[in-house]
Amino acid sequence: MANLLVKIVRRLYRKPQIKRLIVPCKSLDGALLTYQARIPLDIELLPSDVEEVEDCLAHIPPEHRFDVARRIQHGDRCCVARHAGQIVYVTWIAFGACYSYALDREYKLTQEDAYLYSAYTLPEFRGNGIHPAAHCHIARLLKDWGYRWLLCFIEPENTAAMRLPDKLGYEKIGVIGFVEVFGFRRYFHRDCRACSALRRQDGWRKM
Repeated sequence: MANLLVKIVRRLYRKPQIKRLIVPCKSLDGALLTYQARIPLDIELLPSDVEEVEDCLAHIPPEHRFDVARRIQHGDRCCVARHAGQIVYVTWIAFGACYSYALDREYKLTQEDAYLYSAYTLPEFRGNGIHPAAHCHIARLLKDWGYRWLLCFIEPENTAAMRLPDKLGYEKIGVIGFVEVFGFRRYFHRDCRACSALRRQDGWRKM
């Protein structure tokens, strides 16, 4: 009983919050952009092997690789860029469904959609155009695999990331997020056109 009261009090005093993410979408139909990084790169997909991926990413900060096993078991693929043999960039591609860490929520994808997330470049290699180069490589690969759309979620406060969609040919199609009051969340999803890639599950959810 005491534990229940503590939980109730904590929830009542929890600060209300609003979380909002921009949803850019890129068409893979037609001619795709190419981008040349300022340093030589070898871009590749790592095998879907948990131990091998964890070993390859051992030098990446833990917060960017803490759930490698879950990602691979879910069917996500890890793409890396190497410079002089060293992995200097990593990102992930999701199929079928994608998970937003910021919203703690899963979204369903159609068979024509892929989702790009969790991109990270080693600090000493930033400013060399690695992410745009890797992104264009991934877009061509996904097109060859038969995918038609590439999605990502971006926090509006991330000014550097917000500049990339226009640079890489994305269209900002909408906004997703949640409003939380007293520990209860109501998710929302607003888009500028019909977007079958995102599953609507509006409603209050206990945290």
